[in-house]
Amino acid sequence: MRTPDEFEQNPDWGYTLSNVRPAIYSDLEGFRVDTFAAAEDLDVLTLDKDLQEERITSREISYFGQFPMDSALFSLEVRGFKDELRDMISGVIQLKEWTIDNNVAADQKGFEVEASLDFPGTTLRASYGYLDQDTWYSGAPIIGADGNFDTDTQDKAVALLTRMSVRHSGSLAAIQDLPLGFRSPLRFTGQTSSIPSLNA
Repeated sequence: MRTPDEFEQNPDWGYTLSNVRPAIYSDLEGFRVDTFAAAEDLDVLTLDKDLQEERITSREISYFGQFPMDSALFSLEVRGFKDELRDMISGVIQLKEWTIDNNVAADQKGFEVEASLDFPGTTLRASYGYLDQDTWYSGAPIIGADGNFDTDTQDKAVALLTRMSVRHSGSLAAIQDLPLGFRSPLRFTGQTSSIPSLNA
């Protein structure tokens, strides 16, 4: 479980205006702009809503082996996982837009492989990860100002949570020992674009 932090749960922030120019706006001097004052759409604000704990159930199985060779040590680790994420907190945290809520769920499964070859003074490493993810909006329906379901805002909440998830990722690295105890690494990483969300 992850409990919402204090800022997510009970934010109290804003900006107090000073040195307001031009003079026609001088009556705003000292005015404190908070989220309710700056919000562009009051209908989607969730500032006064209590957040619940996120629930994450994770299952994992892994194998690690080391295999001595004539002049090196080969290490291999393989990990498979399956995660269920429920009541995930997603949304926007900005002064003019505050929409976070326990409104997204996701099922993840995949595997990771990491291998290394350790020579005297030199280490070579390679890794690969695969992630399959289904994500959907699970919160209360969002009703727009026109009285219809605001599916765009619901889709945005899902996209915000999944924007950092990629299907394929990997890396190659070489680490070389240097004199005086220094080490020099060279690393290349790559990944595909983010996984599209599924709104159910």
